Amino acid sequence: MTDMTTQAAGARLAGTYFQIFAASASAPLRWRALSGNNRELGRSFETYPDAEACRQAIVDLRSALDVLQPQVRREGRDRWIWELHRDGAVLVVAAHPFDRQVRCRKAVDQFLLDARLAPVAQSVMVTAARRFRRRSVRPVVWRSTPLFAPRSSHGFERDAWSGSDIAETTEGEVIG
Repeated sequence: MTDMTTQAAGARLAGTYFQIFAASASAPLRWRALSGNNRELGRSFETYPDAEACRQAIVDLRSALDVLQPQVRREGRDRWIWELHRDGAVLVVAAHPFDRQVRCRKAVDQFLLDARLAPVAQSVMVTAARRFRRRSVRPVVWRSTPLFAPRSSHGFERDAWSGSDIAETTEGEVIG
């Protein structure tokens, strides 16, 4: 066995699997990859009309793992996310933003290894939990006034938050 196959077999033993889920019985379906401790590794970008189409998308994803192009990009000021692209289309997105670029890159590499042999759960999870809804860009807020202002030549004292707040909305417009 090759080293990559050995690592993927180890991922299967660790309990990584695909789960199909929907927000309600009539809502479109998506899939997500879960680790052995049920932490989400990644999820489909697209939605699917039924469980069979969703399962077929997972089969198609596995056959294309070697040609997918990972993209790691910044989200906001201090967060990183990853996506997997094929022919310019996004197929898979990160489960959550990462605080470091290196952790984000490691997560996409791990997803690519684990997805090879991860089984697909037969049942469809139906839940209205908000964590299953498609995420939008989280607001990023920063201040134009520093948190600490010089008090004297000997130290600093805390300054009140003042100045204009700048926040990014989900549509990407800046308000202030």
